[in-house]
Amino acid sequence: MMLAFISLVAGLWSGLLRIGVPLPALAPDLATSHGPLMIGGFLGTLISLERAVALGRPWAYGAPLLAGIGTALGLLNGPGHLAPIVVTAGSLLFVASSLDVMRRQFTDFTTTMALGAASWAIGNGLWSLGRPVFELVVWWMAFPLLTILGERLELSRVIRPPKIAQRTFAFLVAVEIAGAGIDFIESRARFSHPRFDVRRVCRLAVGF
Repeated sequence: MMLAFISLVAGLWSGLLRIGVPLPALAPDLATSHGPLMIGGFLGTLISLERAVALGRPWAYGAPLLAGIGTALGLLNGPGHLAPIVVTAGSLLFVASSLDVMRRQFTDFTTTMALGAASWAIGNGLWSLGRPVFELVVWWMAFPLLTILGERLELSRVIRPPKIAQRTFAFLVAVEIAGAGIDFIESRARFSHPRFDVRRVCRLAVGF
């Protein structure tokens, strides 16, 4: 919990630096670390800790621990890509704990939250491979989005939504995941080939 709090404070500090508030940079590259600090350090540590407590398995606590340690290594300017690799390891453990929850209770909300965990792991994996943040940020954004949607869906069990609402929800989640994948492909392609537009390719493929 302390590591999550430190990440929150550092993330807010870096956000203020990014908008031009004249504050001292307490760590190297702090101003450019807002995303990793808030998504991996704060939300990742906190949400995976919550999941570990609910699961009650000792190994599940490795997820928040690794996420917090990895973030701390990033703040301390650890060697090479060590910080992203450690955070990625934590997120993979979080995926494992989410799948364990799904195995125990296979529902739409546990599936949605597991997809959120997987999105975080995908983003972290790309980050550890040295991909620029603008290519992977959509996966990081999908993590809290799908987690919150899954939690709200869990609360709706008291008043069960109609079938059409459930199908619409599943469709929108699929659109979010597909959109993240398309955005990543387009970002990579545009970075390598500035004139490439995946949406134009899709339109040509279907005859428009």
